[in-house]
Amino acid sequence: MGHHRSLISLGLLALLFFIPVAESRAGKKVPEKFSQLLVQTKDMKPRKARKLIRKYLRRQGGNPIVEGDTAFFLAESRKGPAPRLLGDFNGFGRTEKGMDPAIGAMTRIGESGWFFRHQKLEKDAWVRYQFAIGDRVFNDPHGKRTLQGFGKPYSAIAMPDAPSPLDLKTGIKGPGGKMVSGEVASKHMGETRKVQIYLPPGYDEDFDTKYPSIYFGDGSGYLEMGRAKEILDYAITNDLCQPVIGVFTDPGDRRKEYRGDPAYRAFVTKELLRYVNYTYRVKLRGEYRAIFGGSRGGLRALDMALHHPREFGFCGAFAPALTPTNLIEKYAKTPTRRVKIFMLGGLYDLRWYPDALEMRDTLKAKKYDFIYRDYPSGHFMEAWNLYLPQMLAEFFPPEKQT
Repeated sequence: MGHHRSLISLGLLALLFFIPVAESRAGKKVPEKFSQLLVQTKDMKPRKARKLIRKYLRRQGGNPIVEGDTAFFLAESRKGPAPRLLGDFNGFGRTEKGMDPAIGAMTRIGESGWFFRHQKLEKDAWVRYQFAIGDRVFNDPHGKRTLQGFGKPYSAIAMPDAPSPLDLKTGIKGPGGKMVSGEVASKHMGETRKVQIYLPPGYDEDFDTKYPSIYFGDGSGYLEMGRAKEILDYAITNDLCQPVIGVFTDPGDRRKEYRGDPAYRAFVTKELLRYVNYTYRVKLRGEYRAIFGGSRGGLRALDMALHHPREFGFCGAFAPALTPTNLIEKYAKTPTRRVKIFMLGGLYDLRWYPDALEMRDTLKAKKYDFIYRDYPSGHFMEAWNLYLPQMLAEFFPPEKQT
């Protein structure tokens, strides 16, 4: 009997010893929720806290961590100043008066040398971000995604319901079109301008067919960063739109030419159109011709549609950057043109979204034939690409088979 009592006592002692050890070990488990991470690291020694945070990031598959409609961003800065989070959602720290060093300030996680900031986003948002420590701005070393912005890559976050990128590798069904180049000697520009032309699949096989056309501003940018050639292939081979000829040109002085410059308008309508009409099999009436651009290129497209609606029956303007011009006022005061407009406004395009909304309201008041869509991203081509096939389908829907 005494022997059994001794065993029971030893068992109780072992149990009492085991409970705190188990609790201690449980406390070191990698948390599942961000709130649990904050609790566990609150009183931890810096080295252990850093180790746990890195494990947590690995378990989550990288940075940022998304819970519902909230994204948690983590950044490390052990010796320097506290990092800041910059992104489409806060204008990358820019204001009308310049950069604001208070924007995007992050909160310290205990004594770990790590910081965090949370950001509520639309559940289908797809936005860019970076970190800044002092004057150094850099992409997220623990980021899950990157995308190409204007001339450089950015870290990116795609929320759970964000649209999937176009499948431009396996989604093109059949042979695509081809690119050819030409030159236009311009009296109005005082120089020769290079032109790149997209010819749709089948162009060289049927010499009787004529095609609608679309004129891209910032042509090289759309072909390189915007992948316009592949998107045209995608839209045409998936029967989302009619086969169309694409015309790609670059500005000389973009700041001047894309803000309603009369000489540039004359170049497009009297020289570029003449070159394309005489060189390629395009349909000649304006009802078969579109002009398109994004940002200042959207300003260019809207300006051309207002002043030359007979030449361009369709106008695509993605995230148009209209300020500080008076183009919206001109639309309000000018008789409504017979042109169909497809326009986008970016929910996280803090600088130019108000321009899109004001132009939308003006087009509605003037009873224009237009389509307007908000898109849950910032000011970059990769976000706009998703909507290019939709615009083409509206302008040049596939012909019904007889």
